[in-house]
Amino acid sequence: MKKVLFLTKCKFPDGDASSKRYWVFSQYFKDRGYDCVFLGFGDTPYQKEVQIDNSKVISLKRYKKPNLIQKVLNHHRLDSKIIEYALEHHNDVDVVFIDPRFFKKLNHNSKRRNKFQKAMFIYSIVEYYSPCEYRFNGLFSKGFKENIHYNSHILPLDGKIIAISSALEDMYLKRGCEVVRIPFVVNNTNVSIQSKYSENGIVKFIYCGNPRAKDNLPDILRAFLLLDDNLFKRSQVSILGVDQTWLKKQGFKKAEINRLKQIVHFYGRIPFKKVIEFYLNSDFSLLLRPFNERYAKCGFPTKISESLEYGVPPVTNYTSDLGLYLRDGINSFEVKGDDVHSFAKALENCFNLRLQEHQNMKNNAKKTSIEELNILCFYDELDKLTENK
Repeated sequence: MKKVLFLTKCKFPDGDASSKRYWVFSQYFKDRGYDCVFLGFGDTPYQKEVQIDNSKVISLKRYKKPNLIQKVLNHHRLDSKIIEYALEHHNDVDVVFIDPRFFKKLNHNSKRRNKFQKAMFIYSIVEYYSPCEYRFNGLFSKGFKENIHYNSHILPLDGKIIAISSALEDMYLKRGCEVVRIPFVVNNTNVSIQSKYSENGIVKFIYCGNPRAKDNLPDILRAFLLLDDNLFKRSQVSILGVDQTWLKKQGFKKAEINRLKQIVHFYGRIPFKKVIEFYLNSDFSLLLRPFNERYAKCGFPTKISESLEYGVPPVTNYTSDLGLYLRDGINSFEVKGDDVHSFAKALENCFNLRLQEHQNMKNNAKKTSIEELNILCFYDELDKLTENK
């Protein structure tokens, strides 16, 4: 039987967005007759092969609840440890579906790479960072430097590419690489998407994730402050991923913070199953990114695919390839700019619906997920990518 190794630092099976993307891709390989092995940094027992959904999951995270010293030991030479474990135990695979962060480690030691005797290498490229995301423009960031290195140096002989966006696809095609474009896709959870929208009542919004310097969450919240008092009081905003200490660091005045606390509730990091519950009880999701930054052009927001999967129409500007899937007033509300005032104007649309209109938007959001952002929609592309070495 053929075998595919997912070589990553992800927190399998569902500890981060990247692990979910790799897990979804494994459905294709299983349907094509492959055994799937996931090697990463999750919370399964250290170096023990655990069977989950007919896949082998292995973690090289030695300490599960580490103190400071153990945390350092967990990450010491982690890249090399993962590669060495893979070469010792799984070098006979047919496909290495690889996190590009390993590119430099493997290619600076060709003997390592050659030990994967017959393997086809497939790189999943999902980011091209911008200096503005980092302090000192990424000068002291290992992650930033890794990202710039592989996006600048991966060549056709190094492997095949799955690019998450048209911008990345074009970049690698110009380099002569074999590329397919596949956005953030899902398996489509079977859940009820019955609208709970209350005409002239409370409208529930959700933001899920850590905004860092990527998502302009401060301007999203400032947009709510621009709403007239009636609409403001009808708003209920759930922020998942950061807590109230984050808000205090964003330059809001004390009066603005006090006003936001009337409608905004912070929940910090919560288990993924709880995240689903929040989505199913929300009317709209929220996202704002700049149009002109490289990271926004080259990425594809996980949050949008997840929101559509749970039948929650997003309020967002159509950065990257979102315009290929989102339609204003049909399955989302488009923010026509990347500023506070544009976001506030788009928000106003959320308060003027009838129950059936909102239900139609939810149905359309779920339909988009099933018909356009499901892994099953991209089997032809993956067949072409994997059929020839």
